[in-house]
Amino acid sequence: MDANPDQDNPKNKPWIWKACCRDIGQVIDRECGGHVQATLHRLTECLQKWNVWCYCTDKWKVYPLETDKNVLLRGKSGTTRIER
Repeated sequence: MDANPDQDNPKNKPWIWKACCRDIGQVIDRECGGHVQATLHRLTECLQKWNVWCYCTDKWKVYPLETDKNVLLRGKSGTTRIER
């Protein structure tokens, strides 16, 4: 059996994307998939039921494509708690 040459590439591994409510400190939704725009799209679709008014993200270039720029706060200061 041949090993996948890209197996150490983090983009080829499954990610667990989490959405956390900062007011209550709990995960309100999650999505499992690759580090790709399609996974982010599925999560943002699920979050519509929560009436999200602010997205705190890192500076990955895909976030502005899937979220309203008026509610997007980009930078590690807003994401460190959920990454733990």
